[in-house]
Amino acid sequence: MLEADLRPAAVPEKKVNLDFAALLNSRAEEGEARNPKGSVRTDGRITLRTDKPEFFLGENILLHYCVENTGTQAFVVSVGGDYRGAGRATRFRVTVEDERGREMVDPLPPERLQLQMGGLSPLNLTKPGETWFEDVPVLHYRTIERSGTFTVRVFHDMGWGAEEPRDKRTVSVQIVVREPSAEQALQVLADLDKAKSYNGKTWGQKGQATPDYRLLQHSNYLAPLVERAAAGDSVWVTGIASIGTVDATRALLQLTAHPSNSVAAASAAALRLRMPKSSWKAKERAAWTPDEMRGLKAPATNTWQLEFSALARTNAVRLLARPNDACFAAAAAVLGWLGHGSDPPALMTALDGALAWPFVKLGTPVPATPRWASQQLVAALDELAAVDVPMPASPTTAGEFLGFLAGVGRSENFSPPGWEASFERALKHEAAMVREAALGRLPRPLPAAFHQPLVFLMADPDNTVCRLACEKANNLQLAGGRAFALKAIAMSTDHWTVWMAKDAAVRDGGRMECAEMLAKRFAEVAGDPQFVGMNFMRHLVEITLGGHMSGSWQFLREPGGQEKANALRDEWLKVIRYHAEDLRAGRLLVMGQGFVTTNLVPPGVGYEPPRK
Repeated sequence: MLEADLRPAAVPEKKVNLDFAALLNSRAEEGEARNPKGSVRTDGRITLRTDKPEFFLGENILLHYCVENTGTQAFVVSVGGDYRGAGRATRFRVTVEDERGREMVDPLPPERLQLQMGGLSPLNLTKPGETWFEDVPVLHYRTIERSGTFTVRVFHDMGWGAEEPRDKRTVSVQIVVREPSAEQALQVLADLDKAKSYNGKTWGQKGQATPDYRLLQHSNYLAPLVERAAAGDSVWVTGIASIGTVDATRALLQLTAHPSNSVAAASAAALRLRMPKSSWKAKERAAWTPDEMRGLKAPATNTWQLEFSALARTNAVRLLARPNDACFAAAAAVLGWLGHGSDPPALMTALDGALAWPFVKLGTPVPATPRWASQQLVAALDELAAVDVPMPASPTTAGEFLGFLAGVGRSENFSPPGWEASFERALKHEAAMVREAALGRLPRPLPAAFHQPLVFLMADPDNTVCRLACEKANNLQLAGGRAFALKAIAMSTDHWTVWMAKDAAVRDGGRMECAEMLAKRFAEVAGDPQFVGMNFMRHLVEITLGGHMSGSWQFLREPGGQEKANALRDEWLKVIRYHAEDLRAGRLLVMGQGFVTTNLVPPGVGYEPPRK
């Protein structure tokens, strides 16, 4: 057991006022962590520990940041609230230096850390004699790519205020990292077999290193990794993909023909990261990768050889013949980058298979099928169309329509005879994916023949098509969409859809009817756990009174909440119908005039009129 205690010499204690009961109450009421503010405590001993002094390249190096209460009173350790979307806990500052004082690089670029969206934060009392543990996976903060002796320094604020000179919260430890021999590499992989996967954070307890195949990287792991992947386990493909050598690329290329769909798809997805960048690409799209490969970076060295391209294309086309979503998506990632003029038919045939069942027929309330694999296939067609790979001019199947739409949307040179008639048929196609693609590629200016089909799609039974059509019709300010906009409000709970449909209905003279629909829908969804009814009420207030309501809608979840919602609906309908002519004339109602009373405002909610 190694540890480093950097506790400074005696420092006059600065009292920290910790009202833990108030802390808990504030979190319960406001839903957020309150970190106690003050100066660094002197009754806490902080150390950085490691379970072993030496590691091999490729291991997930885990250190333990330990906060021990050496005093006589309990204190709070504030951690968390800093990891969601970032890939690591950002309140930790971790540096790693080699024997010569050279600092190891950060594996995460600044733009990744800017995605940090908070996260859970525990409230705790660390009692005298207790130790609070925090895990520090070193390689999430710094990259170690060679053997040597390294000094790891870690700082965390603990909620005890800003960093101070010679701060006891900055602790360090030395570790030795060695290059594994072939036998040692086998042992590292055997340990990975036995390691427990991440199963959620256990606050304050000492953790264990979890498997992270993205860290293997060393070439001595390649042969056993290929053997394991060839046995049919796709998790090992991530390890192969982490190794930045031509031999690793060659192994991935061979594995794209593996009979296991998961192995073949993961290998093809990994190849996309290694392909040479094309000069015509303004920005590479985010191609599909398996969950276990998320965050895997392209190798820093050139690991692609020209002769790999032909076999990569051949194997990708063969993957399209497998009725498997992951194979479709991985093949699309390869062909979108390397595809030739002969490849679109295979992509379109795969799309026909992906869309064959189930799909949404016009006029029937069938839920939409998951679209992610089909979207990847369409994206590959878009990439090929952008470099003028020929697309079908007279489509018949759903896949051909999607190829045709890729040509219309991506290539300025694609305007075959009769394309407007084909595009109009796409807007009316029985496959929701085709209708969605047509809406996403509407030509400007919009031909008059497309107006009515577009308005009709505002009431489409497919949620995505409905939302997109409401947005397009509203932005284009198309007339004649009132009935379809009202139908969209009647069947959707999506906030954006309702917003766009509301604007379209009001602009088309349906303010009064829209208000009625919003009042009814508020009561219909009153029991929704996400308070969807709030959105309907917000739009209702906007188009009738102006201003807005704010406050607590918790009464909808209390016993009798539905009855209160129904009574509120009835009160609104009475007002709307009494003032129907005002609403039809576009005049806002005024609180306190006519039938407009405070009965329209639910308990716990306040109304703020529009500013003059």
